[in-house]
Amino acid sequence: MRASDAGFELVEHPADIGIRFWGRTLGEAFVQAALALRVMLAGEGEVRETHQVALEAAGEDRLEVLFNWLSELLVRFDADQLILGRFEVQAVSEQEIRAVGYGEPYDLARHETPYYVKAITYHQMALEQGKGGWQGQVYVDI
Repeated sequence: MRASDAGFELVEHPADIGIRFWGRTLGEAFVQAALALRVMLAGEGEVRETHQVALEAAGEDRLEVLFNWLSELLVRFDADQLILGRFEVQAVSEQEIRAVGYGEPYDLARHETPYYVKAITYHQMALEQGKGGWQGQVYVDI
């Protein structure tokens, strides 16, 4: 991974679907994981920034923080019908992330529904720091 690279890819799995993500910083990696989840929930189309929400997740370690971060985004989608397409990380550490998310209410006429994501899982979850930054993976139950 080059220092300037950040991104994600979706990974097929027999019963689930996975996300591989990477970024130069831990915060950038968390954002890429969130963007991958957004693509699973609402496709790659435009997300307008009509709403701004404060987001927080905490945990005993960075894997639990990652799990809780993605779970929080899934709750925002399921409970509030809010799709977030941009994130500004305010603080991130081994035990928490605080960010602002920007997005809009989910609109069936404008957004796809590629997958019905039921839950984030701990199955093969990983988040590691390497030479060029952070990389990880998460599988979601569909």
